[in-house]
Amino acid sequence: MQAAPTFEPEAVISAAKHQIISSNYKEVDQARSTVFSILAKCDEPTSIALYMQFADLEIELRQFKQATKVLEQAVVTHPLSPVLWKRYVGFCLERQKHSNAKKLVVRAIELLPVQSHGELWGLLEQNEHTQGDKATEYFTKLPETLPITPECPHLLFDPLDTSGPLPPNISYHLEDFKLSDAVRINT
Repeated sequence: MQAAPTFEPEAVISAAKHQIISSNYKEVDQARSTVFSILAKCDEPTSIALYMQFADLEIELRQFKQATKVLEQAVVTHPLSPVLWKRYVGFCLERQKHSNAKKLVVRAIELLPVQSHGELWGLLEQNEHTQGDKATEYFTKLPETLPITPECPHLLFDPLDTSGPLPPNISYHLEDFKLSDAVRINT
């Protein structure tokens, strides 16, 4: 099996940018096609770096729909890359596409290992427009007897590894639950 050729992402993007600018934007599609064909030949680390720089070029050219297409293809091609997901979510937040950013985080946490979830949720929590939405407010008001940590609302969506002991702040201790605290449905 032949090894994938090595490409320098900076050189590829620099050549594409030069082609676009020197042609007075007449060869944009040709430059994009060249970058996409190189992406198909790259190994994973190079491809991830090239996708990031390609998206940055599209943003620099103020081609936001194209940047979205590049980032979408990047996460479809490399769904286990937290760097690409964070860049895509960050791009949506920069463009004030808050609903898209939330949907991307949900998509990402379904694919990425649990260790990466906190950084993605952190992007939403740092943005004033994605703080305090109704879902977050609802989850913070849930009773502490539920198997969540109220100050960390996204735990409800994160998968838990139940093969080992659960962390004490997530465990649901039935022995601590008092029947008198429960809401009785049949009275």
